[in-house]
Parts: sequence; structure tokens; C-alpha cells
Amino acid sequence: MSESYENHPKSSVEKLRELGVTVEPGHTYEEFNGPINLNQFTDLRPSAIKSLERAYFECMSFLEAPKMRDSFTDHEERRKWRSSLEPELDRFYNQNKLRLNVVSSLVGKLNLVTEWLRIEKPSGKKAENLNQIIALIPQEIYEWSDLSVDQKDEVLEQLDSICIQFLTTLKSD
Repeated sequence: MSESYENHPKSSVEKLRELGVTVEPGHTYEEFNGPINLNQFTDLRPSAIKSLERAYFECMSFLEAPKMRDSFTDHEERRKWRSSLEPELDRFYNQNKLRLNVVSSLVGKLNLVTEWLRIEKPSGKKAENLNQIIALIPQEIYEWSDLSVDQKDEVLEQLDSICIQFLTTLKSD
């Protein structure tokens, strides 16, 4: 799980802000800490359970991840700039919710849950709910590089909502 924005040294945030980066904190949802309820999935093989757990923690990390905006319009310029960052700043910047890698990691883990549920066919409402939630992933993520900042913000809001629904479903009885 990524480091929480609140737990990261303020100096990293301040240094990035001094470099012209806008840092918007993610959110921590205390109600999702602690054990998750996988009782309804006792018929799943261990690797499927592990996939559910990984997706759960990926959703938590995604919600906690900060959004960082820089002024680069060219990805190559950004890449050059990032290579000059101190390692600590670069690690923090890697958590940026606007990075395709962060979004892809989340979507990949959620899609893997869908595959396991399709293969294993567990019974119960919780599995059905998870499939319905994951089906809400917006198709725009597959055109991430072509999206405007506003469009990316809309997609991120949708992904936040999907994560909250996913976490809520797995926490419920």
C-alpha cells in the first residue's frame, strides 16, 4: 500500500510545491481499516481470495493517493524533470493519482477480481455486487493520454466512487 499523504514528510510536499507542482491530498477512510469480510467467499481458491485482498488494498491506496499537477504539456519534458528529482520526491510523485501507472494498477487488480469471479462462480449477493461495481469502470481510462485534465478528473471521481463501493461491499456482512 502506498504511503498516506498525511504521513509523508511535509518537506516533500513543500519541495514539490516550490517546483510548481500542485499537490491535492487523497482521502483516508478509517472505516475501511481492519479485517475484511470474505465469509461469503469460502468456496474460492486461495489465489482468488488473495486477488480480492489485493484489490481491496489497491482501492485503499488509490483513495489515499494525492493528485499532483505540474505545468508540463509534453511527457518527455516531464520525464526529464522527474529524472532530476531527489529519490524521495520521485517516490512520492510516483503515487500521483493522475499517473496512468497508478490508474492501470487499480483497474488491473479490479479486472482480475472479475475474472476470478467469472471462473469460480461463487454464489451470493456480494459476488454479484462486486461484478456490478467493477463493470462501472469507465472506458475512458483506455484513452488516458488523450483525455483533458477535466476529463481525467471526472474519471478519477468515478474510480474513487467505484473504490468506495468495492470497499464497502467487502466490509459488509
